Amino acid sequence: MPTLLSVIGRRLVGERIYKAVGAWGRWLFWGRNPLLQIIYLALMIGGNTMFVYLCYGFLPLHHRFGCWMTILQVYASFYVACKADPGVVTPDNVEFYISCYPYDNTLYYEKICSTCETKKPARSKHCKLCNHCVARYDHHCPWINGCVGQGNYRYFILFLFSTAFTCLYAAYAMANILYYNYAVGYGLFEATYRGKPLDKLMIIKLVIYYAGPVLVGLMFFSFMTGLAVLFFGAYHMYLSGRNVSTTETFRYEEARMRYQMTLEMERENVRVELEERQRQHAQKAAAESGDPAVALEAREGECYMRCERVNPAAADKEAAATLNDSDNDDGPEGDEADDNIGVGAGVGIGAASAASTTKSGSKKKRRRGGGGGPKANAGDGRGGGGGG
Repeated sequence: MPTLLSVIGRRLVGERIYKAVGAWGRWLFWGRNPLLQIIYLALMIGGNTMFVYLCYGFLPLHHRFGCWMTILQVYASFYVACKADPGVVTPDNVEFYISCYPYDNTLYYEKICSTCETKKPARSKHCKLCNHCVARYDHHCPWINGCVGQGNYRYFILFLFSTAFTCLYAAYAMANILYYNYAVGYGLFEATYRGKPLDKLMIIKLVIYYAGPVLVGLMFFSFMTGLAVLFFGAYHMYLSGRNVSTTETFRYEEARMRYQMTLEMERENVRVELEERQRQHAQKAAAESGDPAVALEAREGECYMRCERVNPAAADKEAAATLNDSDNDDGPEGDEADDNIGVGAGVGIGAASAASTTKSGSKKKRRRGGGGGPKANAGDGRGGGGGG
């Protein structure tokens, strides 16, 4: 799909325009640029300006001072988060960071960064956008146009909660204005229509009509934005409480998956080894006993285990085919062994043993009953001959 879009774009706009747009797109989406910083400032300045214009006259005295303090602290936290050092690793401070974060020889090993050509402390990472290693690297945040690491992680969390508090405070103030100044101030809860009080939906429509859709829309936008940023800040507080960075969560997940795969492979190898030992033990027991029935049972078990590794459904067919071959090739001794084993060989070693026990008991009963039959017939013959 990307190749097809590239070919279509080259043919539509030409090679020169396509290369220029591609370079601009790479700088915009894959390079370090202040685009999202500008967008953040535009949203905050525009939202604060609209809030002051629409709501400042309705605010009580203490909220008039509080709103200015809230607006100033969000800009201050944004500036500190953008300007603070994330913890860039240099030859001067690399030993300090190595002493702070020892190597665990599981995820982090002692090595040298191929780009910076310095020692790489544990829990650090080289950022391709910023082109330097950052101690306790968390992630690259485009909203502050820089990395988040040991040096500025606390300022980044302060920036998140400041933004969330400003948005939620503005939404709360606007909700109070809509309720007290419009719904209660205009007497909408006591108003009636055709002798009946107004329902909630009609009250909401009248509030939007009197206050204007701009104020209502700004309130909902501030509330949703503040809620999203608050959850993001709470997630980072959770990671901080566990002493894990965002990058390390993915690395730990990959390491856990590799460990599970290795453990499953080891279990499979142990299972195959145990089956091989059982097969060898059965063959040895059959060779020592010299009993054709035991030898045939060991042969069927070997076929069943070999087929079960590849296709469990084919194990029954091959075991039954082995039994048929033994019927044709083993001679009288093999036939007697087949009678002792029974027809349950196709369902596995355990079922074959159970069927063998049942079949052997029935054979012995028939032999005892059949042994009397020829004597009786002989007696009848003798008796018949004597009568003749």
